[in-house]
Amino acid sequence: MFNYLFITTKWFSDDGGIQTVNRKLCMALAKRNKVSVLVTDEGRPNSDEEKNADELGIKLYKRDKLSDILKENTFDFVCTHSTFTGGYIATIKDIVFPNKDQLKFIHFLHHDPEDIEHLKEYVEKGQDLRNQKKDVEVDIAVQADYIITMGESLKDKYINRIITRNAILENCMDYIDGGIEVFQDTPYKSTKSPEVLIAGRTSSLVIKGLDIYAKVAKNVHNKLKLERYQVTFVVRGEDGNLDSLYKKLQEISKSEINFNIKEFTTDQKKLSDDLANAAVCIIPSHVEGYGLVAMEAISKSVPIIISSNAGVANLIISLKNKQVISDGVADECIWQFGTNDEDIENLATKIIHILKEQEDARTRTTSLRTKMNTIASWESGAKKIEEICEKILGIELMKNDEQGIQLFMKRVDPYLRLYDHALESAKEKIQITSIKLKKLRTKQKEMLLEKSKTVKVEILLLDPSFPIPTESYSIAQIREAEEKLEAGEIRTEVVEWKKVFEEYQSNIKSQVKEGAGLEIKLFQSLPTVNMIRTDSKMFVGTFLLTKEKNEHHPTFIVENKENTMGEKLFQSYLEHFENLKKNSTSINDFN
Repeated sequence: MFNYLFITTKWFSDDGGIQTVNRKLCMALAKRNKVSVLVTDEGRPNSDEEKNADELGIKLYKRDKLSDILKENTFDFVCTHSTFTGGYIATIKDIVFPNKDQLKFIHFLHHDPEDIEHLKEYVEKGQDLRNQKKDVEVDIAVQADYIITMGESLKDKYINRIITRNAILENCMDYIDGGIEVFQDTPYKSTKSPEVLIAGRTSSLVIKGLDIYAKVAKNVHNKLKLERYQVTFVVRGEDGNLDSLYKKLQEISKSEINFNIKEFTTDQKKLSDDLANAAVCIIPSHVEGYGLVAMEAISKSVPIIISSNAGVANLIISLKNKQVISDGVADECIWQFGTNDEDIENLATKIIHILKEQEDARTRTTSLRTKMNTIASWESGAKKIEEICEKILGIELMKNDEQGIQLFMKRVDPYLRLYDHALESAKEKIQITSIKLKKLRTKQKEMLLEKSKTVKVEILLLDPSFPIPTESYSIAQIREAEEKLEAGEIRTEVVEWKKVFEEYQSNIKSQVKEGAGLEIKLFQSLPTVNMIRTDSKMFVGTFLLTKEKNEHHPTFIVENKENTMGEKLFQSYLEHFENLKKNSTSINDFN
């Protein structure tokens, strides 16, 4: 559908969540679109990253290839992330000028520096930095054509700062949710030796709520030790000295709690094992722009308790308000953030409740995952991005996937590429009927000839001499007048297609396997629709007289899905094609 260029620092998640969001969205979009990625860090992408992306149908480029790939590709959208790669918007606008209007920029916002910088205990002048960094985020964002935030709460934090700078962007800003994936659940049994997990970079004790974690660990430990529970409190994400963090947590908790400190890692197996072994994953963050680790835990049916300050908490509350999930499920997941003794007590109570119902809590989380998967998966996030892109390009689109029907009203390049993709993907049969198909011949002749070796290709064109001799007025001449074409253009195009068929007979026919081949005929009927059928999918466009050729021309995409309206339309148009073919002559006979 669309041709995207994403710009990221690394393909793999070496540095954390933004790279994960980039990669997962690219993977979901690549199922229906062409996706390329510019990787900006020195020495990246490495060979492992390139191999991984290639297996997913995604092409990675080094940063010094930017000018080349912009010249060699016709991208519809360039997508950047926060201050990490947002600076490339201005760079690319300079490179592609004066054709920059053909390229649209989407900028993703992932966090709010106003919430974070002053909490970093290792940063001097945090109050100054929080404002400076927010200004830089806004400076970059207002250069984009569209802004997408991770989660609705982040949109609320930015909207007024954005529209104050550029009022037009009020209607060019939206959010997506993502992160839910459905995995095969790992077996888990309730135990008196459970693990309570907190995961994420621990460079700041405060931001991720490690100060709260230490205090609540003492509370839980003291309450459960009389019931002979031996709880291990696991911390995954320390970049520095593991022993140093261990001592800090013991100092905060004023106890000798069993903290198990693990290094930060991007090893998916280790992270999966951490989640699989956890009775509950808690995110007691003072600040959390979104809360991706919570979505990763839910994806594996691991119960979560997340700070009310996290973006994911707002998503869960929204689902509760819409009665998608029950009050009980939402309340079990969300802890009202606070730092006093009563707040710590409330968090401890929630943790203990789950530790005493470990298997039941997992079952409830599996149900939550099922409900969230439709609106907060990477796939649903990617589909919302596609809808946003349709809006940016002014494309009117109707979809009914259940009935196998799509309708779009504007034949712009991204949708025309749907034809190309369908033709290139055909495995068994291609059937095409139209008046002249000049674009198809000039762009796809070689592909069609190559396809004809293994796929049955049938093309029906309007016979320029029908219904009366050429020297008199013909249907083709009438259509040329209606379409404002040059006189004789349809005849000229048929002559060119005859040359294609002659090339096929000379060079390709001997290589064709049984059941495949190319057939071109001229139909002698009044043209009503143009049609491209590739296997079980069909594109159908009507011939209309409108002021602008490519404006407001409806095109239907119908799929031959059993017991749907799409199946009925597919069969009707297939019958139309077969009837046209009966009343047609070989292009070999055309003079």
